[in-house]
Formats: sequence, C-alpha cells, structure tokens
Amino acid sequence: LGAADAHRPPATPTSQQELSYGPLIMSLDLLSAKIDRKMDELNKLSTSLVEAGAGPEVERLAYASEEMKGILEEAVRSLDQYR
Repeated sequence: LGAADAHRPPATPTSQQELSYGPLIMSLDLLSAKIDRKMDELNKLSTSLVEAGAGPEVERLAYASEEMKGILEEAVRSLDQYR
C-alpha cells in the first residue's frame, strides 16, 4: 500500500483547484471597451454613408453595430456574478 500511495499525485487544496475568473473578466472588460468604441465609429460612419445614399447593406451595418454593442453589454453584465 505504501508503494501505491507513493505514485499518487499529492492532494492540492481546494482553493488551488478553483478557477480564477478575474484575469479573464478583466481581459473581456478591456476588449469590450475597445469593441464598443469601434462599434460607435462603425455606426457613425455607416449612418453617414446611408445619409449620403449608400444602399441597404450599409444600413444593415449600422443596425448590426448597435445590435453587437447590446449583445456585448449583455455578455459582460452576465459575468458580474464572477467578479
């Protein structure tokens, strides 16, 4: 029995086994802030292009940028429980 126990990996405390979401959430916060600013830029540009006569594809782009901002905001908010 002693030899079998010698080959077994040492037990690690429970706190070391738990995954820390802090660094991942911090990275998501930074990335989402950048994406949010880029979606604002995309929305402004596509709205200007639509006003200048661009087609429905560009109009959908303006809508999609707003939708993406909303989706990203919901995703970030859903992770509040891990902060």
